[in-house]
Amino acid sequence: MSDLNSLSQNFTLKSLLKFSFPTILMMIFMGLYTVVDTIFVARFVDTNALSALNIVCPVINLIVGLGTMLATGGSAIVARKMGAGEHKRAAQDFTLIISAGILLGVLIAVSGTAFY
Repeated sequence: MSDLNSLSQNFTLKSLLKFSFPTILMMIFMGLYTVVDTIFVARFVDTNALSALNIVCPVINLIVGLGTMLATGGSAIVARKMGAGEHKRAAQDFTLIISAGILLGVLIAVSGTAFY
């Protein structure tokens, strides 16, 4: 049965790149998106818009980082519980993670609206 699970085998550079390639590709495209967005704002809008974009960009990265943290960590926790046969506990953890994400989203939206 462990032969069917590709995560239980020894890792080589090739297998590590196989698992990490989608994440690497996503990070490259997100970086390119930021660069292209900056170029368009610099060329077709004014310097104030470019300054605003550079001020807001770290905030957006923080929000994306928090969402990725909840999604990655939450899916690992839920998958581990489901693998152990604890389906009720996995459902409870999933509900907690979704609730925390919604609460975090509402807090970010309210603070963004309040400090606008």
